[in-house]
Amino acid sequence: MHQFNKYLKKKLEDNKFCQAYNDNCNICQTVWQIVDTVMNSGGSWTDISAETGIPESDLIEFANGDKCLPHIIKTLCQKYNIDLPAECPRFKF
Repeated sequence: MHQFNKYLKKKLEDNKFCQAYNDNCNICQTVWQIVDTVMNSGGSWTDISAETGIPESDLIEFANGDKCLPHIIKTLCQKYNIDLPAECPRFKF
């Protein structure tokens, strides 16, 4: 395990690796929970955008699994009282 941690630490210092990792992260259970909660809230993407300051196009991309950004996760979790994921790779960078 020590060797892996050493390798991981080195990789995390590389901005290109971090970007590639972020670009290829799979949609997690928390994202599904957020999207499901938002969709069931009755608000439109326009309304949610106005309330959160997140561009509507970013919210739609997030819901489609194409733009999973830490600030979107944090903002929507806070708005809808959803626990932030403790182990989300998005929060490591």
